Amino acid sequence: MKSITIPSIEFADTPLKDALAFLQQRSVELDTTTEVVEEKGFNIVGDLGEAENTRITLRLSNVPIAEALRYTTSLAQFKYSVEPHAVVISPIASPPLEVKGEPVFAEEKSSSSFDEAYFAKLESINLPKVEFVDTPIEDAVGFLQMRSRELDAAESDPARKGVNIVLADGKIREARLNLKLTNAPLSVVLKYVAELAGGGLRVEAAAVVIGNRRTATRPASMSDDAKSKIEANKKKLAEIIIPRLEFAETPLKDTLQFLQQRSVELDASESDPARKGINVILDAGTSGKGDETKEKTITLKLSNVPLSEAFRYTCELAGLEYKIEPHNILISPKK
Repeated sequence: MKSITIPSIEFADTPLKDALAFLQQRSVELDTTTEVVEEKGFNIVGDLGEAENTRITLRLSNVPIAEALRYTTSLAQFKYSVEPHAVVISPIASPPLEVKGEPVFAEEKSSSSFDEAYFAKLESINLPKVEFVDTPIEDAVGFLQMRSRELDAAESDPARKGVNIVLADGKIREARLNLKLTNAPLSVVLKYVAELAGGGLRVEAAAVVIGNRRTATRPASMSDDAKSKIEANKKKLAEIIIPRLEFAETPLKDTLQFLQQRSVELDASESDPARKGINVILDAGTSGKGDETKEKTITLKLSNVPLSEAFRYTCELAGLEYKIEPHNILISPKK
């Protein structure tokens, strides 16, 4: 199992029994440890019962077959064990692929399963633009996985380009995302995809897992680079002056979009157009009031006002608050 790497896997609503049959067949085709045909690969056995038709959706590339088997079985609430003559599949009692701890990203590396090498790739892949408008999370994940391959300049081998993203089964797959970011590392984009879906992020050796968050751990200290970026954003918020703004019963989403657009147009501190302005993330929360927050309207008239004050007044009128982060400002319900 350690020596077999599968170039590509794509299960789209595939029955578990078919997914396991595919993995068994690929283990035979890709086994170079023996020349004896009868000894190639390994058997996969187990009583799946009614779960044999559990649907699996999973995209992976250049992944060890052991990891492919782990993700496949876990999504169906099964596990596997390696025995002398076969790999045995059996049910597990607890929900699969759940994430313990806070999301893992640039200045928070709190997951016990955190993989430094894989995270470095997430940091090195920079996305010029991401815009999801009521986008199903499965489509968002597919887009990010595709872009990660296109933008991975660190890998010379096409088969190793990009990152694998595994989406846990269950309620998180029902999420629809509204997210707009420019010039952001993939690590940051994935962090917000997970948070906006009400989940967490775990970085492993062969994939990034987006799953349900069960318990919280205290985040690690913020890096000097993250602190520097926060200070740069604070400076932009103070120095960008909006000559005039007038909102009359304007939907909150449109208000924030206007402020983000004006931040780009009025940012004289950046010569690179891709780095102008401030990204704005609206996290309406997952307590059932998310739609109510998004439907709020803003009535506000200001002139010659710093961008920081425009955000402050807007947030106060909507019962929200904002936090300055390294790559954006995050707007969320008051705690």
